[in-house]
Amino acid sequence: MLYLLYMKVILTESQILRVLNEEYSEKVIRQLVDKFKEEDPNEDTSVIRSFIKRFDDIKGDSKILDKDIFNYSLEKLRDVIYNSLKSGVKPKSYKGNSDLDLVYDNNDNIKIYVADTREKCITYGKGYSFCISSYSDTASYKKHRMIENGTPYFVFNSKLSKNYDKHEGFLDPDHLLVVFIHLNWENSLTGNRYYYTVTDANNTGEVTYEDYESIVSKYPFLKGLKEIFKPINLSKKEKDLLHLHTFSSSMFARLNSKYDNLFRTSPKQQFSGGFKDGCGNRLPFIHSHEDLTLKYIKPIFDLFKEGYQKSYTAFFRGNKGGDRKIVGLTTHQECEEAIKKEIEIYTKEYNNLLDNPFWNSNKSDSLQLDNLEMKRYMMDEKNYGIAECEWPPLYIDYLKEVYALSVKIMHEKWTIEKTQYDS
Repeated sequence: MLYLLYMKVILTESQILRVLNEEYSEKVIRQLVDKFKEEDPNEDTSVIRSFIKRFDDIKGDSKILDKDIFNYSLEKLRDVIYNSLKSGVKPKSYKGNSDLDLVYDNNDNIKIYVADTREKCITYGKGYSFCISSYSDTASYKKHRMIENGTPYFVFNSKLSKNYDKHEGFLDPDHLLVVFIHLNWENSLTGNRYYYTVTDANNTGEVTYEDYESIVSKYPFLKGLKEIFKPINLSKKEKDLLHLHTFSSSMFARLNSKYDNLFRTSPKQQFSGGFKDGCGNRLPFIHSHEDLTLKYIKPIFDLFKEGYQKSYTAFFRGNKGGDRKIVGLTTHQECEEAIKKEIEIYTKEYNNLLDNPFWNSNKSDSLQLDNLEMKRYMMDEKNYGIAECEWPPLYIDYLKEVYALSVKIMHEKWTIEKTQYDS
């Protein structure tokens, strides 16, 4: 009896302690929310709370030196969140049952697998160059499966050769076809309900077919299999990701419209047609958090993240006046590398001229002398330069908002992808 009473007291104290801890945690969270809201009143409270939770989850990482979130500004907290999300959530190896995906097997040469998830597309397209089977790139799968609501099928024909030539590609590319079936929204009431696209193993481009009979005329071994290819609805996770994509697109469009209008009405606006830096290079608008990795945007965003408010342009000084831009909107290091590459090219051309037998037999030819002199001028490092190109203050404000929105979208995407959905 005393033992039971003791256990009851201990349990009650444990419950009280848990409640006190929860209240303490909530109090701390409210303090942090108030702190960060002072810095950016426009940031959603729910987003700040999710950032706090995310920081708590990752603060044990050795790369995060300061474990005390109270030492962070909202901007620095965004940096930590952004750096933890840059690589995204890598797709797991598909561990499902391929027999369940096998929708057709004639026990001879034809096998057809439905690939209604990204993991399945990666698995069945392994060893080929299909964009929807890319491990690192999600854009094509998102476009075809989620935005266009298509359903992919991988059709394997074992009777056809898989021999590959590095110049010609697969000698018989029809040994693997990716067939997409799409609902034909435009003609669903008056014409064909579905349309199809087919890509062969060489992946030289998809071909659109308005009806299945047209596919059969091209690939006779698919005759009689029309009912195999059925559209499959998106999963709950893919629907959530699609909604996030729609939300993200609308938010970036709204942000771009806002700054386009601000720019056009700014009294300090010096250039027409959009933002330009101090060297006249057009500064890009950004339409998605995924754009931040694009080749022509990443250098700008990397510079912004490092605290710069300018980019660099490498140029060549012409011997007859006028400069020629080599590369712009990039880092100082990339400008140096571009100049080095130019000099190497012209040095090689200069040496090739000297080694040319025609030149050796025509050393007094004025055209040859002019050409040689031009190459000598172009391989001289003194005739190249790097310019600092300041960004308009309004563009810096724009990048700050792009960054805040991108971290928010990336975090929400990460949350969706990590969520365990019921099958």
